[in-house]
Amino acid sequence: RVVRAPHSPDRMAERIRMIANEDFVSDCGAVRQPTLLVTGEAGLDRIVSAEASCRMLTWLPNARHVTLDRTGHWGLVTRRDAFAREVTQFVETLP
Repeated sequence: RVVRAPHSPDRMAERIRMIANEDFVSDCGAVRQPTLLVTGEAGLDRIVSAEASCRMLTWLPNARHVTLDRTGHWGLVTRRDAFAREVTQFVETLP
């Protein structure tokens, strides 16, 4: 996927402009389902800091957080087995 759909700074900037007026805090507060927040290591994520991502834990009422070791923002790609394990464990705790 990464090769077929490379990053586009122009498209990324357009997405940021499109969401500039969104109220994510209120949107997150409306989520009632259990939520898994997965981040990479704080020092390795150079796209969205783990600290910034973890702010969502205060906005999402039923959120749980896990950190994938030895990866940054793209843990789904770079540590796919570890990511799958964490998601599987999370799903198995759901009723």
